[in-house]
Amino acid sequence: MAHPPFFYLLLKPWVYIVGSSMSGLRVFTVALSIAAIMPLLVLCRELHLRIREIALASSLMAVNNYLILYSYYLRPYSLLLFLTLSSHVAFVRFLRHEESDKRRALLILVEVNIPFVYTHYFAWLVVAAPYLWVAFMERRRLRRFTAATPDDSVAPSASSQ
Repeated sequence: MAHPPFFYLLLKPWVYIVGSSMSGLRVFTVALSIAAIMPLLVLCRELHLRIREIALASSLMAVNNYLILYSYYLRPYSLLLFLTLSSHVAFVRFLRHEESDKRRALLILVEVNIPFVYTHYFAWLVVAAPYLWVAFMERRRLRRFTAATPDDSVAPSASSQ
């Protein structure tokens, strides 16, 4: 297979619901492309962008020839875009929120990244980028990020006992 199976697992029930006509199948990928606007807006909000910047990002996404072209093909690129933006939202929330929200943000990041890597092989690069950023810029959070656990639930080391 050229791609991991998650896109096809979502497509299978869609075919049962709307049928296997080409227009019905294209609605699935177009709907995923339109749904990708929501994580884009949430990401812009998490990054505290101004309204003008959010409007520019949304406009560029709306007229991007690549995004429009591949939203009409029955390929996993629309789902890949949606999950990429969702993964970035979860990562920014992990970095920016208070300690009480870190556990939830980390759990959401893991829950988004699992289907993400089962959508496209290059998703591993997007998953690795935040990990490398934490490894070099936020070294104190590396253990929690690697184990995907909050600080208080990590088992104490033998030297601290």
